Amino acid sequence: GPLVEAQPNVSSLLVEDDLAV
Repeated sequence: GPLVEAQPNVSSLLVEDDLAV
């Protein structure tokens, strides 16, 4: 999601991107 993509966290980009968010 856009909230996670704005963060420089690779783990979040791969796991939480549009999945947890």
